[in-house]
Amino acid sequence: MSTENLQPEPSGQESAAASQADFQTDVDKLRADLASAEDKAKQNWELVLRTKADADNLVRRAERNAEQSAKFAVERLCGELLDVLDGLDQGLALKVETDEGKRMHEGLELTGRKLLATLEKFGVKPIDALNKPFDANLHEAMVAQENPNLPADTVMMVLQKGYTLHGRLLRPARVIVSRGPATKIDTNA
Repeated sequence: MSTENLQPEPSGQESAAASQADFQTDVDKLRADLASAEDKAKQNWELVLRTKADADNLVRRAERNAEQSAKFAVERLCGELLDVLDGLDQGLALKVETDEGKRMHEGLELTGRKLLATLEKFGVKPIDALNKPFDANLHEAMVAQENPNLPADTVMMVLQKGYTLHGRLLRPARVIVSRGPATKIDTNA
């Protein structure tokens, strides 16, 4: 046996120091791994929270869209029925003198009230425009006329009733609006 390959055995102190250094290295590595795992867990948790918030927003948006679709699905039908209601109103505006005409008039009145009540069940409401200030969001001015008895920009006559559907304009009221008195032009100047 040759003594060249033999290394002296470390003393107890050296062995303990090397073992302590290895242990410290292992602890440092474990701490680094733990910190990395905690960072990854935090990132994943934030991702979960964002994904949940996105999903909640998507559900709310879908519910809101479904509600709006259901609410306004009848919009086109209601618009068409307003023309029928206008026809009934025009028929009611006719003067009748015979008993048969009066009975027909009463029938038209009843039909018009039922149709309006049905439309109101679905959220259609007439716009009350007469003697109200002109509102371009609800009224369509067909003519402006002088009227000394009303303030300027007041609806003085409704030519065609307007309606809203769940608070949204379905059809504007077509109106005649008062305007201030005409200014006199001084021809002597």
